[in-house]
Amino acid sequence: MSFAREVKRYILRAGGVTKKELIEKFGRQKAIEAMLSYGRKKGQIVEKDGLIYYCPRQFDADKVYKAVRILKSFTTKDIALYTGMAIKKVSSILAEFERAGYLRKAGKKEADRRATVWVLVKDATERPSLKGGSKYVARKRQGKASNDS
Repeated sequence: MSFAREVKRYILRAGGVTKKELIEKFGRQKAIEAMLSYGRKKGQIVEKDGLIYYCPRQFDADKVYKAVRILKSFTTKDIALYTGMAIKKVSSILAEFERAGYLRKAGKKEADRRATVWVLVKDATERPSLKGGSKYVARKRQGKASNDS
């Protein structure tokens, strides 16, 4: 296991730690400071009231599943608005949830006949694993190389 992963796991299990406590536990002060600095930039490390907390990255599918569990009956647009994600991405994730047996189509919305109403049929605390795998991971968009020569 990598050093950074070990430190993050320790912080997560402890609930919140001080920088001094991390240095006493792991000893590598410069490595810990670098990891904390990088974690702050990425938004995964938060310092509050003198304690350091680790907030694991949340995947797009997790955001959608959390919204689905809250709303129970919804359209794709509802979930997109709730999560702040693109409708196309939400639509593909909902289709995967349907294939996994967690959702079903309940019909069309009266005012907008094109909008499909989805219903949660299987409510589990853990998000179902999706066959698309890394396709649903939240990541930054890579800039494409231009063809200008």
